[in-house]
Formats: sequence, structure tokens, C-alpha cells
Amino acid sequence: MAVPPLIPLLTLASVFPFLRQRQQRSAHRRRPRRRRAALLRCCHLRHATSLGGSIVWRSPFLRGANRGKYAVVLRPDGAVAIYGPAVWSTPDYGFGAALVHEGWTHALPTVKNVLFSSEMLYENAKLVTRDYSLLMKDDCNLVLVKASVGVIWQSGTAGRGLHCFLRLDHRGQLAVASDYYYKNLWSSNNALSIGDYVLLLQINGQAVVYGPMVWLTTSSGTTTFSSSPEPATHRCLLPTLPHRHLICC
Repeated sequence: MAVPPLIPLLTLASVFPFLRQRQQRSAHRRRPRRRRAALLRCCHLRHATSLGGSIVWRSPFLRGANRGKYAVVLRPDGAVAIYGPAVWSTPDYGFGAALVHEGWTHALPTVKNVLFSSEMLYENAKLVTRDYSLLMKDDCNLVLVKASVGVIWQSGTAGRGLHCFLRLDHRGQLAVASDYYYKNLWSSNNALSIGDYVLLLQINGQAVVYGPMVWLTTSSGTTTFSSSPEPATHRCLLPTLPHRHLICC
């Protein structure tokens, strides 16, 4: 069976999982240094200097958004989107993640570590990041592999179906299904709302489903709101953010 290519992200530095932080009441002005993006307590993305410098841009606050882990994704269409909170993940085995060297970020390779709602991962296809891979094996087992260790997590569905595939739906549920009568062999829990979700294979070795999407820029640079509890009444411009400045916090 031919395996259709997945839609890759533009760079390794374009996906950022974040845990909300308390917003600082004041920002100390210092000499501009390396810039970063971060999500704050009220669920918004900000672009600021790394050593306590002033905030140069931030997305609108999403009032009423649930607490939890969110992800910022630079999508294949060039839009920046916020998904969250996290609704499912593989265990954190504590392997950690290597830091992105500042000099590498301008020439990072294209990676396939993301699966969006309605997309499928067919047999023998995989998501990859650094030395981790999430593989849909031809024996119908979904496995998470660390290169130096081997299988660290699996769905436990080996030999239970034929020509299986992994699918992420618009309820945030992952399912390993057999092509034979489309029977689900394994599935994650459903989220509470319908929307656009994303599965990320993170550089720390966790596969995490985030969603629904709560904020999105358009190709023209304006922003829209997808699942925000309060519909947007205004638009704002997203400044140019060079890839070398998009570094994991």
C-alpha cells in the first residue's frame, strides 16, 4: 500500500510545547538578546527578549481558556496556531531533550513530527523527531521508539488486524484501526469539545495530543479565533519572527 506523505512542519524549531507561566507584573528593560516565545497564564503567545527584556509583541488574551499545557505550531500553510490544552500523551520517561543550539536554528531540517485532525498514519509510516519515532507497524502495533533504547511505549495491538492505520479525529481522539471492517483496536480518550487537534512527537520523547485550536494567524498576517470561549472582536498583526528566534523555552 502506498504511503502518502505527511504534511511536514517547516523547521524543527517551529513547534513549541509550553506550560503556562505566571505573568510578570513588570518587564525590566535590558539590552536586546535572543528572543523567545512563551504562553502565559491567560493563554496567549508572547515574543520577548530572553533575559527579562520588554515584550515586543503578544497575541490577544484568551479569557476562559482551560489551564494546562499548550503548543504553538507553525503550520505548513505558514500560519501560526495555538492548540491546547493537552488531552492525551504517552508517559514521560525522563529521557529529557537536548537543547537547540542557537547556531543551528537557521538551517534545521524539515521534520515530520505532526499529525493534524483527519490525517492518518498508514502502516510502516512514522512521525520522527531527533532520535524518537512513532511508527505504525505492519503488524498493527503502534510503537514509540528511542533510537538508543528501542521500544519505550506501544499500543499492544500487534497481530489484531490487517493493514492498520492511526487516525486523529476532530474530538482529539487517536485510534489504531484495522482496514478490515474499520474496527478500532486501540483508542485514546476523547476530549470534551469538537475542533481541530494536533498530535506532536516532541523532542523529549512524548507523543502528545493538543487541542482544540484556540488561535490562528492568517496568511495576510491577521489573527482569527477558532475555539476561543469569547469570539474575537478585533484583529492584530503578527510581526515577522525569524526562525532563528523561535527557540524552545
